Amino acid sequence: MQVPPQVPVFRSDRLRPALDHVHFRWRMCSNLLVSVEQAGTVNIYASMGHHVSSSLSDMSDKMRGVQGAWRGGPCPQCGDVMPANLVHCATCRAMLNSELTDNPIEVPEFIPLPEIMEMKTAVARGHYVRCGGCQEELRINAKYQGAAVQCRHCNHTFQYNSDVPKVAMYTTCPHCSEEIRANMSYVGQNVACRFCNGPLKLQ
Repeated sequence: MQVPPQVPVFRSDRLRPALDHVHFRWRMCSNLLVSVEQAGTVNIYASMGHHVSSSLSDMSDKMRGVQGAWRGGPCPQCGDVMPANLVHCATCRAMLNSELTDNPIEVPEFIPLPEIMEMKTAVARGHYVRCGGCQEELRINAKYQGAAVQCRHCNHTFQYNSDVPKVAMYTTCPHCSEEIRANMSYVGQNVACRFCNGPLKLQ
């Protein structure tokens, strides 16, 4: 009859010292020493011997220096008392933190855009016509349309109507108010004023 091998039995009281040693080594590797007081409060000390609260206080001081916060007090330039957390003095606009420097933004040069002119209609105020008697060029206002007119050169009288051959028209530019003379071939077309280049439609 074969006897099965005996399984070794480990007693908990023999394992406790080994477990305590492992637990102690783990705490040492974490660089923290934990001491439990009678009231049950836990104080954590860093390996360098500084308390965590003092480290947090030093960190907050560094954060205030990085952020450039003003601690409050009289302005070093004008002497007015300014509250905390200001960057510039409200009176003289002086920089309140020596760690910060002014970095003004250069304003770009203003370049006006060309104005977009709308198309406007220019109605003829009158026409230039040829006299049937002497062939001189006459300037006749549109208000005499349909009336009998007389040439100032030869006293020839004729009817100023649509049958009279017209050489050109004249009108006022609605953009610049300058007088424009245009050939009759441009009537009904889109043109530009020769003074201001404003778009026109002649009628």
